[in-house]
Order: sequence, then structure tokens, then C-alpha cells
Amino acid sequence: MEFSDANHGAIREMSFLESVGSKFPGAELLPTWAVSALPILVCLLAVRIFQRFGSTRKVSNRSITLLNGNYGLEGGQSPALKTATEEEREAVAELGIRLRKASAVDGIPGGERWLEDTELLRFIRARRNVAESERLFKEAMEHRRAAVQHYAPVHPTDGSYGEAYSTYLSWSRRKSSAQPPKWWSHINSTCSMRFYGSDSNGLPILYNAVGDDDLAGIVKEVGFEAFERYGVMMNDYFLDAARAQTKSRGNAEPVHGGYVIIDLHNLSFRHMSDARIFTKMTAVVKLLHPERQLHAYIVRTPRFFTGIWSVIRQFIDRRTLAKITILSPTDSLQPIFDTLGAKNVPDCLGGTFKM
Repeated sequence: MEFSDANHGAIREMSFLESVGSKFPGAELLPTWAVSALPILVCLLAVRIFQRFGSTRKVSNRSITLLNGNYGLEGGQSPALKTATEEEREAVAELGIRLRKASAVDGIPGGERWLEDTELLRFIRARRNVAESERLFKEAMEHRRAAVQHYAPVHPTDGSYGEAYSTYLSWSRRKSSAQPPKWWSHINSTCSMRFYGSDSNGLPILYNAVGDDDLAGIVKEVGFEAFERYGVMMNDYFLDAARAQTKSRGNAEPVHGGYVIIDLHNLSFRHMSDARIFTKMTAVVKLLHPERQLHAYIVRTPRFFTGIWSVIRQFIDRRTLAKITILSPTDSLQPIFDTLGAKNVPDCLGGTFKM
């Protein structure tokens, strides 16, 4: 079955990024028992949906020669990057010059937004050097250019699909003649992945009850492209919120990542078919939303998770590991309460927020 809507057009079953590989990265390096436990690997992919794979860029202590002076900077520093290192500020300046010369955001309505210093800082921190950051940015913008056609009739505002997500969310919460398209409503009502509350930076927290989801069933109903579009809209919504918080602080301190809670309660081997979906979605989101995650809590992990994690953690860089906290059903959830406060912990985990 494929949903369609007169006001929103038919939803194609396959993603326009069908070329994205469905093979789990590094699977050939794992022992047979680990490969057979792909549902657990999928859970780790769920965490990393909100940040890129690979090592984090560390700018070397070298002098970066700018092509045309300090483009877009005041006195050699961007007022929006006061908390960034000197090397990062210089790298952002160089990256901005390169991208403007290459017209990297042409063809994206409102795409100039992605050339703002705080957005470029994401790409600088996501890669080892300016050249790699430039390649990542151009790949992301190429995807967004293609999305202008493939995501239609959902259109970007100020270069982002976050406003469309916000609008649909508002329509879904009140009785009105205006309603979200059927594919969006179906995903929103059947997928546990959703924002709630707010952290100390005023950003929404993401909760995902992986064990309660049936992603294969969702994709069967609406097609992968619709699911991909939903994920991009959701993460663009987060980046819009982060951008607004940065501006509310006078652009003095960039606000980037947020908190993610991945709940593995009820996880079982029936989730095996979700592996390919998670991998494909991860490939898209890690491209468009680098440095999305501040910290992830993986909670209520099943007993067999320990062995899987001991293998997987070897393939994750140290900075990423520092952003992940694993909590079994017998572990105290106090670290989450200490960070978010009881009012921002879901009631299913002992907090007071009604999900």
C-alpha cells in the first residue's frame, strides 16, 4: 500500500538515494555471532543517526592562509564563534571563502543560511581538515539540491525543512481544515522517535523507543523516501531551534548538539529487518546534520547487549564514546536525571514528563 494525497502528491516507494549502501559498515570485521545480532548494531546506528561516523576533526597548529583576508569576520574573529578555538575560527573563514567561490549553495532556496559561521563550524568539527570539510559540505548541499525536487511538494524555508515539520506538527495537534499529508501523519503516529521537553540550552530532547518500533512496517506503508524525508525534516527542525538559540545569545556562543535517549526495552530479533532502514537513514542524516548529538543515553539494554557493545566500541572514536552512556535495566538512571532534571525525563523511565 502506498499513501497519496491530492495536495501533497504521490509518495515514491524508493529513495532517490537508493545508491546509499545497505551493508552495515565494518560487518566483515565482526565475528559471526555479532553479525547475526544486527538488531543490536542497528540500535547503535540509531544513536549515530544524529552524528557522523568517523573521527572528529582536530585542526593542526598550522597557519591557515586566507584567500581574500578574513571574509565575513570582524577583527579577524567571528562574533558567533567566541567559544571556538583560534584554529577553528580560521578554518571556518577559509571554508566560507572556498564555498562562496564555488557557489556551493546555488539552487537551494534560502541556502545561504548554511554558509553562516555557526553552521560551517559543524562541518569543520566533523572532519580532519578544511578540504575534507569542504567535500562533506558540498555533498550535503548536493543532496539538498536534489531534495528540492524529490521532496516536493514539501519545500524548504530558509534552506531548511524544519519549518515544514513544525507546521505539520502544529496541524496534527489541533482540529483544523489544514492537515499534514497522510504519509507524515502515519509516520508520526507509528514511530516512537519524537522530540519533547527542553534541555539547559532550550533545545528539544529526542526520545526513541527502538524496541517498540516497526520500521519495516512503516516503510512498507509509505515508502523509504517518505521516511527519509521525515527524518530530514525532524533534524532540520532541531538545527533551526539550535540556530534560534544561538541568535538569542547574540551569536556569542554557537549552540550545536542536543540530547538523545535510546530506549532498548522490548528489543528482540524481530527488529532484524530494520537494519537496512537504519543504515540508509544514517547515511542521509550524518551527511546533512554533522555534530548533531551532544550526548546519547542508551537505556534498558538487554543482557546480550554487553557482548555486542564490547565489539562495537572498538570501531568508535574516543570523542564519540565520551558522548554515549550505556545503562542496563539494573543501572541507576540518575545520570539522566542529573543532566536533564526529572521534569525532562520520560515517565516511562521514572521521570515526570508525560510522553
